[in-house]
Amino acid sequence: MQPEQMSFERLKRRLTIIFGGIFALVLAVVVLASSAVFAYAVLSNEEKMLVDDVRDEWREYVNSREVPVNPDGIASGERMAVMYDAAGNLILDQLSEYVQADKIKALRSSWPEADGETALLYFKEPDGSRHFYLSARGDNNDFGVLYTFKDISDYYDAAVSGIYFVLLLCLACLTVALLGGYFMAARVIHPMEVLFLREREFTSDASHELRTPLAVLTIGVEALEGDTDSKYSSFASGIIADLKKETVYMSRLLETLLNISRSDAGVIVYDMHRENLTAAARGVYKNMLPLAKQKGLNLQIDTESYVFAKCDIHKIEQLLIILIDNAIKYSESGTIKLEVTSNLHNAVIKVSDEGIGISKEDSQKIFERFFRVDKARSRQNGGFGLGLSIAKKIISAHKGEIYVKPNKPQGTVFVVKLPLAR
Repeated sequence: MQPEQMSFERLKRRLTIIFGGIFALVLAVVVLASSAVFAYAVLSNEEKMLVDDVRDEWREYVNSREVPVNPDGIASGERMAVMYDAAGNLILDQLSEYVQADKIKALRSSWPEADGETALLYFKEPDGSRHFYLSARGDNNDFGVLYTFKDISDYYDAAVSGIYFVLLLCLACLTVALLGGYFMAARVIHPMEVLFLREREFTSDASHELRTPLAVLTIGVEALEGDTDSKYSSFASGIIADLKKETVYMSRLLETLLNISRSDAGVIVYDMHRENLTAAARGVYKNMLPLAKQKGLNLQIDTESYVFAKCDIHKIEQLLIILIDNAIKYSESGTIKLEVTSNLHNAVIKVSDEGIGISKEDSQKIFERFFRVDKARSRQNGGFGLGLSIAKKIISAHKGEIYVKPNKPQGTVFVVKLPLAR
């Protein structure tokens, strides 16, 4: 798989994760909210019914001395009752007949404390089973207090089963959402992918097609320039000089475009070895020093003795040339400094200048192809707006990082980080 295809595939996966994450979040909120509302509604309804039953049982007991709960209801756990007189003496105990009576009585402090109140009682068996009981209290000024209890453990069991079912349903929905998200991401990205491939093909084709006519033009201009037998006016000589300058400019541009096209196509192979970045930096510094002096700039170098990284040293040298050349082009005076250091994990290369600087907005775009901070200045200095794009590709191939930050009070600092070679 070619580099740009890998980038688009990573983008598809990221979009899929984003789509899936949003869907999962919405689904979780809906499920939790629905479950909470449903549980509250069921519990509230049971509480109301139990309070109403307590008051009905009081009326029946006062009128006919009918006990609140029949034996079948007690045995099934559907309903149990306990009655105390006004002095707090037990006058009716239908709870002791129930199998879980001792555990419910052990929760006496959690029983409802006032007339019309309810309480949820809970205990856990040694085998891990859980039991839930809803208790209600009804007061009668002439007789005393009546407590009723209802086993609602079946609601808990149903809720647990329902949660498992909902989780499985959510998992199925999430799977469908991820597949759908990947499909939608592919549809969104496809036009971009097509445009990128067409741009790459155009760049490659145009570069190859223009090489031959440009070579012929270059040879013709050089022939005119070298024709000492002909006498040209100063105007014609100036035109020939301009033509030569432009053909050189176009030749460099075509060569750069071809290199980018090869890089996009994955044709360029990086020869990775453990290399000393300090030695490479000093060599580039020596070569770039005359260019800096020609413009009146002070080029300095500050490096550690040895900084090793696994890299293609020729590509790193190309990177350093791009960064220093860029600093020279955008500086009219001051100092340009090349630094090579290391920290716990990375080799760190810095190229700082005191030039025109880069705005925060432009700092997000400078690694894009053909972007130039000052188009007039770049054209005048022979810049194409491709150098930093090439630098970014070199660093990406090395699994490193490159970014720019302000060099206070003026200028910029380009920072490159590469994994250290142990």
